Amino acid sequence: MVLMIVYNQIQYDARVIRAAETIADLGIKVKVISCNSDIKYRNDKFESIVFLSKAKRQWILVHFWWQCLKYVLKYRKNISLLYVHDYYMPIIGGLYHVFTKRKWVYDAHELIFYHKKDKISYRNKFFLCLEKMFVKSASLVVAANEERRKLMSYVYKLKKTIYVLNVANVKRDKVGLSLKRNIIVYQGYLSSERGVDFFINNHLQVDEKYTLKLIGGGPQLEHYKEWVNKLKLGNRVVFTGLLDQKRLYEESQKSKIGIITYPLNDLNNYYCSPNKIFEYAKMKIPMIVTKQPFLMTLIQKYHMGEVLDMEKGENEYKKIIDKIDSNYSYYIERMDDFLNDYSADRELEKLKVAILDILE
Repeated sequence: MVLMIVYNQIQYDARVIRAAETIADLGIKVKVISCNSDIKYRNDKFESIVFLSKAKRQWILVHFWWQCLKYVLKYRKNISLLYVHDYYMPIIGGLYHVFTKRKWVYDAHELIFYHKKDKISYRNKFFLCLEKMFVKSASLVVAANEERRKLMSYVYKLKKTIYVLNVANVKRDKVGLSLKRNIIVYQGYLSSERGVDFFINNHLQVDEKYTLKLIGGGPQLEHYKEWVNKLKLGNRVVFTGLLDQKRLYEESQKSKIGIITYPLNDLNNYYCSPNKIFEYAKMKIPMIVTKQPFLMTLIQKYHMGEVLDMEKGENEYKKIIDKIDSNYSYYIERMDDFLNDYSADRELEKLKVAILDILE
């Protein structure tokens, strides 16, 4: 059995679901432990185990660690491989190895270390220390793109690393172009750092036929709803809240334009590798992206959208919307080249090979 552990709620984490399904396709039994997830979540390929915690918010993670450690030690004889996700969990993989000398895999969703000039919270310094302490004992470290893999290998002197891009395995062009609606969609954390303020404020300048759909949550959600009412945008801005993967695709695929935005405030965002660029491409949704190297390179090479420089102000955003709108077929026609070069099957095959190599 391969046991996966993730602190995130499983129904929202596409990378975890893809990894679990991929390993299950090898004929290996897979169980996934998550924290406070929807207990009704089901997947035909793997078993979902939810650890519920009623601890105070600041102690939920510690309680989850304790629950996970007890579980992996109790059932260690049944676990062929422990596979932990994201920077919350190397402590469990590392301690499991200390007590059992068994193999474990670390899937690094984020890049947590930083340049000396970067500002970093005490919280992230704590998780960075845990990652440094335990990551070297992992049999394999999986990064989200090649740039992150190289950086992690260099900083931690790792021996065995691979990268698996966040390539979505949704069906191509599920909704025909004739059914696309005049919706500009944003998926993700709703915060000023992600540019949500910019897009709400500047939606006033965009053609009134367009609705801005914001999919996601965050502590500023209610503030944004009040702000939309204050700007009298009415039904032109729609909030859906957090959605599971199935509903996320259903809500997104009818959109005409997709937004992908990250602040350039740390290495993780600088070398971001979001699911969204692959999801939008498969749904045939032209994109507006901010100036991260990975995003810019793909957009400029494959002409699937436009790069937005927020510093140029509101007129720049409106110009890009108008440009995409007037040349819509041009962007759509070029997405197949991108999808042929970035195949989900090819990316996930790398994970299959690596897992089989460890289990031999």
